[in-house]
Amino acid sequence: TQEKNKGIIHFSNQTALFNYVINDTYGNVSKLNFKITGKKPTTIPTVIRPKIDTVFNYADSNIFISKDFNLIAVIPPNTLYKDLDFQFYIKDTLPGAISPTYHIHNDYTPLHHPIAIAIKAGRLSDSLRKKAVIIYHDRNKRIYAKGGKWRNNYLNITSKNFGSYAIMLDTKPPKITPINIYTNKVMTKNSAIVVKIEDNLSGVKS
Repeated sequence: TQEKNKGIIHFSNQTALFNYVINDTYGNVSKLNFKITGKKPTTIPTVIRPKIDTVFNYADSNIFISKDFNLIAVIPPNTLYKDLDFQFYIKDTLPGAISPTYHIHNDYTPLHHPIAIAIKAGRLSDSLRKKAVIIYHDRNKRIYAKGGKWRNNYLNITSKNFGSYAIMLDTKPPKITPINIYTNKVMTKNSAIVVKIEDNLSGVKS
């Protein structure tokens, strides 16, 4: 075989005939004939570049505050592995959330140390403030509760991940499902009682 231009052929507004002949070690031959008609594109596709909000130096302490002051991200010195073209945007509120979804850069960028994240919530009663948690929404649309501590009207966490964050209220109690017990069952042959414990958000404490 003869390799030319690494197998790449350029043509436009014309028809090319291709004839492939392949031989194996034992002299068996296969042939494939086909035509390709090229068409010159009428427009050049636009390359959309992501918006860069600011550039962070890896050796510095970097602070990002959203324009509406509802999110603050603090990146300690030497947390980044290299200078970063930082990106930030806001998307619609997730089902069950009480804040928009804040996309802090992207989860493909690793961090050497945790960053601090603070999200401002609207007016909440004391009882609801106790149930508010910051959640992490990963690229597979899974939700992980990160907890949070209140300072003024901001819920604060630390995290070792860039990505999507929001505030949710953990108002549903854990669910207990019996596995090997039921009404009037005789348990003399069972060495243990097995139950399944689930929680939809923050997890089981005790």
